[in-house]
Amino acid sequence: MNLNPCPACPRPDNLILAAGQNLDWNALRLLPERMPYLILETAEDGIQFISIFTEKDFNRALTVLRLHSFGLGGDLQVRVDEQRVHWRFVGERTVFDQLGLAATQHDFHPGPLSMIDKSETALLWGKYDADDPDDAERGRRYEARMGRAPLDYPDVPLEYKRVNICACPVRLDSDQRVIAYWTYALAEHQPESQKEAGS
Repeated sequence: MNLNPCPACPRPDNLILAAGQNLDWNALRLLPERMPYLILETAEDGIQFISIFTEKDFNRALTVLRLHSFGLGGDLQVRVDEQRVHWRFVGERTVFDQLGLAATQHDFHPGPLSMIDKSETALLWGKYDADDPDDAERGRRYEARMGRAPLDYPDVPLEYKRVNICACPVRLDSDQRVIAYWTYALAEHQPESQKEAGS
């Protein structure tokens, strides 16, 4: 099996980091063509992972608790804290300008900023085991720790038994501090034993 590592980090010409509060849900425009992954947590449906989503997948009537939309165009995270909404975007300025966030109260990090071209990974919850009759019959991944909740990563092959989420550090050029991470892709998880065998 060919193991698929994280793709190269994005290299935007107009990298920005912006944060704000109290967004207008009706004005928010998600961009599937630039940020095709969506992790959505709502009071009604819990956590959903929607991959290569369309705008219609985002039901604005739901009570959103957290939203994370990301891809090679940018990384938007939204968190609802009681009556206050906090959001943070890192990515291309041209993508930010299309999200409908410009009219909200927000600040840009003064920068200048740059990407560190070394992706870091975190293991997403859930696994697929073709040898498990239940997994093989249903053909889907499950949360491995809590009640076998079904998980959908629609564009990730089931041959990827575990899935990594890929992120690149964003640093402040003046002192080289890492101040944010840009989540941008999914990849197959490669266990340490397989890494060592392939080296």
